[in-house]
Amino acid sequence: MSTSPIVFQKTKLALCLSVVFCVTAYADNELVLEEVTISAKQTINKKPFTTSQAITSIDKETIDRSVTGLDSVVRSTAGAFTSMDTPQGTLNVNVRGMTGFGRVNTMIDGVPQTLFGVTATSEGEGGFHTSPPSSSTFGAVIDSNFLVGADISRGGQGGSHGTNALMGSVNFRTIGVDDIIQDDKNWGVLSKYTYGTNKLGHNAMLAGAVKGELSAGGSLGIMLATSGANKSTDYKRGDGKLASHNDYVISKVQKPRSYLAKLEYQPSDMHSFILSGRDYRTNIGGRQLNNNAYGVDYYFTPDNRLVDLAFKANTTATTQSMNRTAKYQTLENAVAKNRSNYFDLSNISRFDGNFGKLTSRYGVSFLTNDYSRTAVADNEDSYNYTPFSPTGKQTIKSVYMDNTFEKGRFGMDLSLTYADSEFEGFKPACGTEGGVQVPCFPIGEAVVSNRSKDVNGKIALSYQVTDWFMPFVSYARTSRMPNIQEVFFNNQGGGSMNPFLKPEKADIKEVGFNIFKHGILTDSDTFGLKATYFHSKIKDYIHAQTFYLRTDGKLTNDINDDIVGFNAPISVNSLEPVTSKGVELMANYDTGRYFANLSYTHAKSDQPVNMNSGHHDFGFTGGGTDRLPTDYWTAEVGTRAFNNKLSLSAQVNYYGKNARLNPDYISLTGEEQLQKMPKNPIITNLFAHYQVNQDLTLRAGIENVFDKLYIHPLNSQNSNYSQLDDNGEPTLFTNYARGRTATIGLEYRF
Repeated sequence: MSTSPIVFQKTKLALCLSVVFCVTAYADNELVLEEVTISAKQTINKKPFTTSQAITSIDKETIDRSVTGLDSVVRSTAGAFTSMDTPQGTLNVNVRGMTGFGRVNTMIDGVPQTLFGVTATSEGEGGFHTSPPSSSTFGAVIDSNFLVGADISRGGQGGSHGTNALMGSVNFRTIGVDDIIQDDKNWGVLSKYTYGTNKLGHNAMLAGAVKGELSAGGSLGIMLATSGANKSTDYKRGDGKLASHNDYVISKVQKPRSYLAKLEYQPSDMHSFILSGRDYRTNIGGRQLNNNAYGVDYYFTPDNRLVDLAFKANTTATTQSMNRTAKYQTLENAVAKNRSNYFDLSNISRFDGNFGKLTSRYGVSFLTNDYSRTAVADNEDSYNYTPFSPTGKQTIKSVYMDNTFEKGRFGMDLSLTYADSEFEGFKPACGTEGGVQVPCFPIGEAVVSNRSKDVNGKIALSYQVTDWFMPFVSYARTSRMPNIQEVFFNNQGGGSMNPFLKPEKADIKEVGFNIFKHGILTDSDTFGLKATYFHSKIKDYIHAQTFYLRTDGKLTNDINDDIVGFNAPISVNSLEPVTSKGVELMANYDTGRYFANLSYTHAKSDQPVNMNSGHHDFGFTGGGTDRLPTDYWTAEVGTRAFNNKLSLSAQVNYYGKNARLNPDYISLTGEEQLQKMPKNPIITNLFAHYQVNQDLTLRAGIENVFDKLYIHPLNSQNSNYSQLDDNGEPTLFTNYARGRTATIGLEYRF
């Protein structure tokens, strides 16, 4: 059963465009959020402003009102961002400049997502260099229509969510039976519909549920939901031109379809079960993407402070099949598959005494992850040397314990995790190039594996100086294992693989303070502020570098060296630690009639850039540079009217200095090559929400109200050959975001 999100409820009149302190309220997925009632139908999410953890919770209304989807929702939060890759059709969350499987543990209903997407290099009559650039990036398949909220945790954390999570986690929560059925009814229907201008098109969802009481005092509920959309990529930009003005953008309508089913069985107050199934299908990037997941959750909650048991088991399968007329370089009928299995067992024990209050959560988790592929190739070398969906297996086991201790004004969180990780895959034999032996070990073909064992943890201290002011400090050690795509990248067969990669390890320090106070300017207003400074140092940071083969059999980074025809991106561990630091600010002010929110992030990092992040010659990209804009913020002001039934608000977004990987990176030598992106204007969005009655809600929104021409930071399509001019120079900046786009929609229950 999904956890009900904290929603800033039903809102009032008037509209302010001034920038006032704001924040969208947030919380950790393993914490119970508190609602504090300030005035009639006004609630404030207290938890983010009363904990030492850097947490963010996104509510259902924030997701539903978004004009252009989850990317814009996540980018409006402090310390979080997204790495965009439109042809993938997935969501790739970035936390403090880190992204991808293992760096940010991205989950749906607590289950880690492992998809590594891949798109075609050509389709139909288009050739390799005349088709939209291909890409291969991590991403999660999510239908926002099924979501009731999302929780983001930045920095180190304990528990299963913190396993193999270098810089944080995000958990997307889906609807359950009680999200559909209202009041004391035994059945219910929830429907949504949205229409968007500027080729955004139609988006709809229909869900139904029934629930009955059992003779033993329990209940049985079943829900089914379906969702679909029709949207085009050929939108108008801020200058009035179509996106297809960039020759590499193909005008195509995407028609994702998804389904969700849950059976919730509670035989008694002590036992509850949830069986779930989820299916998502779409055709994008020259391939058919099918994703399905099946899971079971069990909860045992006797009237005992020592026992609060939870068990989760899930299997997820994803298939990516190239379309009939699509190719991946010379490969035809190419299919990439990913199967992951996940188990988590935990218990919570609570202790009270003169020593204070202690809550302990402890458990074990187990993840298996398998990538495989099939394709028709001209010959064996063509199959082995084409970097289409590297194959291999991963296993991640963990034992963890989280402790929360409180005594008087003092608080301490202490977590420990033991992780045992292993990968395994096939390495082809390393041949010769120009008569020179390609160096690798072992030289012959072999099944190679590597195993690592890590002990991670976090300690956080806080002190409630007054009833409204709490400073905090924390230190965390985190790690993540190398991914299959990093170890077994096969641009040069076995010669571009590195089975000796070490896990990344991070030391993360945080210091900050919380303010949460009622009665600032009036007797009924509330103000919340959280300010956090973070500093992380990552050892053995994994990134790809370009290597050439010298005539003496050694590898070199210098293209002007005495080399033969060998060119491979190989993942290596950074010799020097990678440092990132910054400030995150989130604030909220609410009087009941008026409200204001602010999220602000300032971040700097010296992380190296993946050589294969944007260039097309390998048919493989890591999603462009992951570095966050130096500064970015979102501010919102609004008002409520008509007994809180109407809510009107204005939001402004700003992206500061940011860079892209030079699209012609392969021809460059020496230090990494980044290009500054054009300065972005401030983007204004408007939102309206009207609660007609208990059953009907109307919504409207306008994104990019003033039709500004701008480019999204961290969009991988900014760093590929579509940005080269007629002379092959990286001078173009043509991958612009949507121009003015409006939506109208409704949500109806009965």
